[in-house]
Amino acid sequence: MDLQNFENCDKAIYAELFGLSKKAIDCALKANMQYELMNLLKSFIYNTHNKNVKIQETQETFTDINNPAITKHKGRPLKRFKSSVETLGKRVLKDSTKVNMITDNVIVEEETNNTKGRKCRKCKQYGHYAK
Repeated sequence: MDLQNFENCDKAIYAELFGLSKKAIDCALKANMQYELMNLLKSFIYNTHNKNVKIQETQETFTDINNPAITKHKGRPLKRFKSSVETLGKRVLKDSTKVNMITDNVIVEEETNNTKGRKCRKCKQYGHYAK
């Protein structure tokens, strides 16, 4: 049989190779050359295994390099210390306003508390708001 006819079907190739291996074993046993056949098969297996390992090593070096996975968390951030460059939380704009005054060519910053912000309906205090 010809191996070119079996290119499309893996089962047919397997059957052909299995038949050839049985014939090779029978011939080796009749000629008392089983050790030569055994060494031939072992060297074939060893060579093909080494080729596969080399191919896998070259593929692994390229496939292992990926961008890190980034997860975006929803909701409030975790409990943590804030950095010195981060803002210190929400502030009511009406609570305090800074006024720059120029006196004798020196800029002076003053805080004025004209308005106190929202007034709570429940406790009638300033600084927070509850309906």
